[in-house]
Amino acid sequence: MKHIISSLLALSTITFADINVSKTLDAGWNLVSIPVTTSKEVQTLFNDDFDGSYIWKYGENGKWEMSKLVCNGGCSTLSSFNPMVDDFKTLEPMDGFWIHTPKEVTLSFPNLEQPPMIDVNSYDTSVLSDEQKYALAYMWHEEKLAYDIYSELYKVQAVNQLTKIATNSEIKHVESVEALVEKYDINITNLDDFSINYSKEELEALGAGEYAIESIQNLYNVLYEKGVQSTQDALEVGCMVEVTDINDLDEYIEISEGADDLVDVFTSLRSGSYSHYWSFDKGLKNMGIVEGCCVLGDTYCKTTEEYPQNEHSEGH
Repeated sequence: MKHIISSLLALSTITFADINVSKTLDAGWNLVSIPVTTSKEVQTLFNDDFDGSYIWKYGENGKWEMSKLVCNGGCSTLSSFNPMVDDFKTLEPMDGFWIHTPKEVTLSFPNLEQPPMIDVNSYDTSVLSDEQKYALAYMWHEEKLAYDIYSELYKVQAVNQLTKIATNSEIKHVESVEALVEKYDINITNLDDFSINYSKEELEALGAGEYAIESIQNLYNVLYEKGVQSTQDALEVGCMVEVTDINDLDEYIEISEGADDLVDVFTSLRSGSYSHYWSFDKGLKNMGIVEGCCVLGDTYCKTTEEYPQNEHSEGH
């Protein structure tokens, strides 16, 4: 323990936002987050320089997990041999972890740079129908709901998925839709008159859990009331939000045909929601809820054919 504490005093911290191609890790403890966009086997991410390194992460089941790297012409992972510590073999999207290295090493991920947000201004400007404008208004509020509900529930139920998905993904989803709203200069708080112009100040005035669409407001209230009851309820809310989001995106992708910028942004959001769904499903299973999201019934029970597990284009 003294060794751990003394090492922490000189730790280096690296986030996925810092990493482009490579980064130097100091000998000792390093707190690292990398742009893993799909599940990665631990041993595939490191080279022989990491021989003897220990990787620790705080698992979604509320326990520490550890792997030791043994590298000689390629790396493999050894289990912890400690009944109090779970073993792990993969890093998931949004995982942060501690790595203890016996020497200074270089961490290189040339194929894992975080994809940029879609540049909506690089697309031709379409003439949007009122139906397409409403799709933008609705999805901005729905993505804000996802960010708000996960952020607010995390204050009560400290579930890793909630804060990771909110801060790493949902805030970007809101920004992606708002970039379209700004491009087309529409007001999304007054749905009776799309001739009114975009107002960033109006949107910023909406606090957490506040929406200009009554159905979104009612949905938030119901989800929050459920999610604060328990950790399981909070994870179930995640399943419910993502299925609702995907259903709406399916409809709005079809409605947006002909407006390529809307179609591509909505498709990207849907891909992210696929990933989020499986993250919440895994969280429930790690709690011992073997059905995962399916515990909520057929409406929320999805297969990997319906929701591709590794098909998403953003750094979750």
